[in-house]
Amino acid sequence: MAQTQDADHKRVVEAAKAISDVRAGQASIPVVLTGRIVNGKVLIDQHVLDEIAKNHVNANGVFIAVNAPFDPKIAVL
Repeated sequence: MAQTQDADHKRVVEAAKAISDVRAGQASIPVVLTGRIVNGKVLIDQHVLDEIAKNHVNANGVFIAVNAPFDPKIAVL
């Protein structure tokens, strides 16, 4: 259990660093996630997941959305 928490904490720290680097202009965003919210859950489009699997073989299936520009109560076409 402690190892899982340590690994989760490490991922959060790495994500925060990546966000900071993007905001500072020191890095670009390598992946754009698209999808929708269904029953309160974020569902990422399958073609995006396929592209991630192809280009980032060792990628984990975890992400953090910070200041996500969406309102789950409004449908966007």
